[in-house]
Formats: sequence, C-alpha cells, structure tokens
Amino acid sequence: MQGRTGLRTEIIVNIVLLMGASLLFAGFLLIKLTERELLAQRVGSAIGIMEILARAVPLNLMEDSDPAAALLAGASPLLQGLPPGLAVQGWAAAGRELNLLVEHGQSSGFRLDQRLLAQVKLSGEPEVRIHYPSAWPVFGTSPESYVMISVPVRKGGSFLGALQARFSLNEVRQRVTSAQKLMLLYALLYGAVLVLFGVYLLSRAVVRPIRRLQAMSQRITAGDLEQAVPVEGPREIADLAGSFNTMAGALRLSRRETEAHIQALQRANSEVRQAQKELIRSEKMASVGHLASRPLPPWNPWFEIAAPSVLG
Repeated sequence: MQGRTGLRTEIIVNIVLLMGASLLFAGFLLIKLTERELLAQRVGSAIGIMEILARAVPLNLMEDSDPAAALLAGASPLLQGLPPGLAVQGWAAAGRELNLLVEHGQSSGFRLDQRLLAQVKLSGEPEVRIHYPSAWPVFGTSPESYVMISVPVRKGGSFLGALQARFSLNEVRQRVTSAQKLMLLYALLYGAVLVLFGVYLLSRAVVRPIRRLQAMSQRITAGDLEQAVPVEGPREIADLAGSFNTMAGALRLSRRETEAHIQALQRANSEVRQAQKELIRSEKMASVGHLASRPLPPWNPWFEIAAPSVLG
C-alpha cells in the first residue's frame, strides 16, 4: 500500500500554492501596470522636450551657412540640462531633404534613423520608436532600453527639417527591476505569515478535531464504547462530532442489549441443564421404584452382583 500524505501536509501545500500564485499574480500585475505608466510618462515627457526644442531652436538655423555649428550651439545646452531620468544618449538634425546636418552622441550607440525622419516629413507629426525588451526575468543582465523620437521643424507651415534624439529608458527598467525584487521579497514574507496563520487556524479548526475523532474511533474499535467527543469547532466539525457521539451511543445500547440477551440465554441454558438433570434424576428414581414394585425372582447369585449396578 502506497503511503499517503496527511491532512496537515495537504493543507500546507495547498495554502502555499494558492497564496504564492495569488500574491505573485497580483504583484506582477501591479508592477506591469506601473511599468506601463512609467513608460508612458517618460515617453510623453521626451516628446514634449523634443517639441519644445524644435520651437526653441531658431528656425533660420536650418538655412544658416554653417547650420551644424549653429545647431550645436543652440541645442546642446538645452539637451544637456535635462534631468537624469531623461538623459539624452544622442541626437541629430536633418535638413529639408533629410540630409544630415549634425549628429551628436555616436559613442553611446546612437545612429540616425532615416525611416523615422521620412515618416516625420510625410506626416508632419512626431514619430516614436520604443525599444524596451521585457523586464522579466528579474535576475540577469538588463538589455539596453531607449526611445527614439523624431519631430519636424517648421517655419510658416513649410518643412525645414527634423530633429531626432534617443532618450534612455534604463532608469525605468532599473526601477521596475527593483520593484520586482521587492515584490518577490514581500510576497515571500507576507505569504509565509499568511501560511503560518492559516495552518494554525486550520489545524485548530479541522486537523485536531479529526485526529480526536480518529483516536476515539480506534478506542471504539478496541471495545471502549464509553468515550465521547466534545461537540465544538465549526458547524460541520461539530455536526460530525455529534454524529460520532450518536453512533457511539447506539453501539453502547446495542452492546448492552446484546449482553442482556446473552445473559438471558445463559440463564435459560442453565435452567435447561438444571431441568435436564432433574429429569434424569426423576427417571432414575422412577426406574428404581419400578424395579422395587416387581416381585422378587427366585434366588440367583448373579442378582446380588447385578443389583448394586442397577441401584447405583
């Protein structure tokens, strides 16, 4: 027969699985929603900065005899003064024909994206491309995360060029990763506390009463029917204890009736044996009387020998 796990083990395993699944699911969902909000906020801020930059840089710089130097002089101070969370990894400016005027930040991995510039020229609206691989798993090397934003530069409704910049999203990823680790630690500690309290409460309300019933059942099996289980605990356990006591009472009554029947049978058997003895004695006395009433036969020496055995 294969060994079976106990009720306490089953309860602990089920509680751990349910608590772990619920806490992890709730934590991951909350972190995922927070991550989306942070990304949306960071990308929106970056788009606003680029639009402000496109308006702040003098539009006639696109037609200057040395636009690269003019753009560097006008845009660099604005981009370098951004907060750490909106760090610019590189930026570039293109002319009316999307010809490269200036590119800054190649050492950080920035490269001009001509597709975005073409889309900006066609749509006249800012274009965004987000590179943000999943932040899962928690542990391991974090890949590079950034957002590439291109905005048009206009003058009097005519397209003069475009600005493109790459903003780092690593700070968002780091915050999300830290939150994930904290969430795992919180889920572990909180789950452990809930499991301990759950096991204690279930043991007191379920496991102990069932073990008590099991012990009483073993005593009843051994023949001790005078035991009674306290009717306490939750309703189902109390009903079970009451049913157990009722069963034990019925068994006691049945045993008493059986013992009474056995005693009655024993008395009847004793009376039958006694009556049988009396009948045998009466038959013997009748036989003796019958022999005594018969006339004596002629003397026979063998009669003296046989008479004692008959009268005995």
